[in-house]
Amino acid sequence: MLGIACNSGSDPTPAPTSPPATQPTAAPTAAPTAVPTRTSFVAPPLQPGGYPEWVYSGPRPTTFKESPASAALVAQGRILPLNQRLPVADDILVMVPFDEAGVYGGILRVTSTGLDEPDGVGLGFGLGMDAAGLRLISNIFKEFTGSSDGRVFTFKIRKGSRWSDGYPFTMEDVRFALEDLVLNKELMPGLPAVLTSPISGNDMKVTFVDDVTFTVTFDDPNFSFAESSAMNIFSGMHGCPRCFISPSHVQKRYHIKYNATEIPALLTQYNQPDWVRLFTTIRSYSRYTSTPSTAIPTTFDANYIYKGEHFLPWMGGFIMTSVSDNEVKFDRNHYFFGVDPDGNQLPYMDGIHGFKVESQAVSAFRMMNAESDYLKNDLLLNEMPLYLQNMEKGDYSVLKHDSPDGADSTLTVNQEFVQDPEIGALLRTKDFRIALSLAWDRNSTNETAASGLGVPRNMVPHESTPYFPGAQYTTLDIEYDLNKAKQIMANLGYTDKDGDGVSVGVGVTVGVGVSVGVGVRVAVGVSV
Repeated sequence: MLGIACNSGSDPTPAPTSPPATQPTAAPTAAPTAVPTRTSFVAPPLQPGGYPEWVYSGPRPTTFKESPASAALVAQGRILPLNQRLPVADDILVMVPFDEAGVYGGILRVTSTGLDEPDGVGLGFGLGMDAAGLRLISNIFKEFTGSSDGRVFTFKIRKGSRWSDGYPFTMEDVRFALEDLVLNKELMPGLPAVLTSPISGNDMKVTFVDDVTFTVTFDDPNFSFAESSAMNIFSGMHGCPRCFISPSHVQKRYHIKYNATEIPALLTQYNQPDWVRLFTTIRSYSRYTSTPSTAIPTTFDANYIYKGEHFLPWMGGFIMTSVSDNEVKFDRNHYFFGVDPDGNQLPYMDGIHGFKVESQAVSAFRMMNAESDYLKNDLLLNEMPLYLQNMEKGDYSVLKHDSPDGADSTLTVNQEFVQDPEIGALLRTKDFRIALSLAWDRNSTNETAASGLGVPRNMVPHESTPYFPGAQYTTLDIEYDLNKAKQIMANLGYTDKDGDGVSVGVGVTVGVGVSVGVGVRVAVGVSV
């Protein structure tokens, strides 16, 4: 994956605001101080082909600091002091910066053909993925462990953490999500496969052990539950009712079990036929901001349900404060539960400002003109020379993010092709597939399609993964050798009689190259 980041410049935006909050009686963990300059942490050097370590194992900070913007809001009485915004000291998430501790302030400008959503900009999931995208790691959930037989998985939440509106995040938010949403057959008639037992097909079973611990149990081994990237999504709140976390103090209002008397009026207000359709409408994080219309209490009340203008609080580092068809703004979540190794509450930036443009070309040229601070989705490999040529003028850097995928771009042989019996038989013949591989000049394709940044290779798991089968399979039968390919075709009964690269057999004509009769195209991956 490619990314471009500007080296300077940001758009001065006023400090984010939050509604007034009353002071709770939480036990303090540390005194806040503002830190406007870079501090001491520097990440260890990253080895070639390696990935940064996002699970921190060093000494935990004992004092904690906040951004100047947060400190100003504390002084105005608009948000809680830092020691009441963070979880209890042992449950604070310590995150590892990619290179070094950052500097507070600034707005990240993103100009693209699409607008970001909250879960795309600030760790809003119960479980995250490590830098290589291979395993689930703790995020909103403090701990995630599985039994050796793959049947029981144990989660712990971070005690003392809060939603972006200042309301306590508790086990009730997990219980409501799992019992009243995921396992509610009106909302979820059927569960995704990863949430069911692989053999029996029965739904997962959930047990709430205490105020910070719950378990998920399956009838039979379900190791995919701990490995699937889908769990990264389900563990958050974006996909409710298919979620492990929900702001129950807001969403209970739209659930028939908790607010039956108001549901008829809400159906009229939102023009929905039933409470199920109502709930799936109000859960949209791309439609509703995270700004409440009235003050939210900061102490837990099992009976409290917010009744103001609908909004959706968030747990990630940034909250959406305004959105339209062509523009979105995110502000810092002052209640984010994570710090860096120096104890600085994250995030460093004050916010993100996204602009939607009409085409990929406009997005790319605005980036090259220093009108965007970061871009990835609208970059094209065949435009890489253009990006590199304009780096100094546009004051940006081109970054390559290595992926552990065996191949970033690949085409495979359709061995189920049956429209032509002889072609189908060839596609299911190993020697024929080897001939196709040998007849493809991958280096030329790499230069043309990937600006030479790729590494021609077979589509096998990356060396950094536990699934790597061995170096011999990475380059097996991928050398460009037309003569050898033609010999294999001759052995199969197809000969190139006139040297035009087309082998002719009984009843079928086959091109020895990338294109194979009847429109079937074959390629083996180029890893970038």
